Formats: sequence, C-alpha cells, structure tokens
Amino acid sequence: KGGKTVGVAETIRKAQAAVERMPVRKPRTPRAADESAKPAGHPALLFLGRFHIVLLHLPIACLLAAFPFEVWRSLRRREGASPAARLLLDIGAVGALITAALGLLLAANGKYDAAALEGHRLWGVSAAILAGVAALAQRCTSALAKLKMPAALASMACIAWASHLGGTATHGEGFLSEYLPHARAALAGQPTPSPAASGEFAERIQPILEEHCLACHGPKKPKGKYRLDTRAL
Repeated sequence: KGGKTVGVAETIRKAQAAVERMPVRKPRTPRAADESAKPAGHPALLFLGRFHIVLLHLPIACLLAAFPFEVWRSLRRREGASPAARLLLDIGAVGALITAALGLLLAANGKYDAAALEGHRLWGVSAAILAGVAALAQRCTSALAKLKMPAALASMACIAWASHLGGTATHGEGFLSEYLPHARAALAGQPTPSPAASGEFAERIQPILEEHCLACHGPKKPKGKYRLDTRAL
C-alpha cells in the first residue's frame, strides 16, 4: 500500500515537472481579451443565427424527397409535375433561402475558420438561389420550365459541398477522414496506428490534451489562434 502511494506521488511529481517545462504564453491584456471575446453583430441577430443549425436539414430532406416523386411520374409518362414534388420543392426552396439567411447571421460571431466559412457561405447561398430558381421554374409554362430539373440538381450538388465545408468550419479540417486509417487497419486486421510518443509528457500529459483540448485548440481548429499541440508560441 505504501509502495503504491509512493508511485502515485512520483508520477504526480514528474507530471508537474513536465508541465513546468512547457513554455507559458504571455497573458493578454484585459482589454484585448474582452475585444476578442465580444462577438460581432447585434445579439438578437446572433440569437436568430443559431437557428441555422436547427433548420438546415429541412430543405435538404425536402429537395431530396422531391426526386422520387418526379421519377415515378416520369416513368408512368404523366404530363406535368407531381403535386407532391411541387410541394416539396416549394418547401425546400423557401427553407433553403431562410436557412442561408440565418447562416449569414450565424457567421457574424467570428468563431469559425475564415477559409472554410467563406466557401460554406458561397456554396450555401448558391444552393438556396438555385433551389429558388427551380421552384419558380416549375410554375412556368414556357421554355423556362426546363430549368427546373437542372437547377434542382445543381442546388443539391451545391448543398453537398456546402455541407462538407460547414463540417470543416465547425469540426476542423479532416473531420470526415479522421478515423479512416483506423478503419482500414481494423478491416485489415492490423493494429490501430497511433502517433509515436516518448517521455513523461507524451505518456502522461499529451493524452489528456488530445482527449479534452485539441478538438478546439489543435492544428485542425485552433480557436483564438491558440494551439496546444505544439510548444511553439
């Protein structure tokens, strides 16, 4: 029992020593910290922007669901658009436009990676506009009616890419493929790859940082430009 206590105390002492050897960032002045923490935009608009995450799946589901009805009607050689597809396309278009507007409000808080956010904003707004064009085209009887299907397909393509960039902006670069090497190793019956680790810091401290800190302060998503995966200031 006494030996275990000594061992634990020794481990704690080594961990403290490893932490003390890490370089310490100079604290920011209170004014700079307050300015960086203060979101841009009116609080009411930022509140509304949060509903972007709540509503974004509705237009995607409606636009996807409209296609089977259109295909079924085409196979049965019926003229005109399917009533169900028309309704779903209308709901999807309106929902896409509202979701895009809310996304623009959400982007004002400045908490996302600028490059990924810019791409997500561009493709998301394009998807909403194309969905609106498709919804308007289905009400036309002229040659403009032929724009409905190409505009709807282009809208879905834009949504797919915007979704990927949105995930990157929210979760960091490589979010989808993060566990791909582990999955390949598991399917091949090989041991799971892991980064090389050595020393007391790598054995005791680094796993804690990786589990609790690097999701927001790592190389993929360095919030506030503060990283805990490197000793460089």
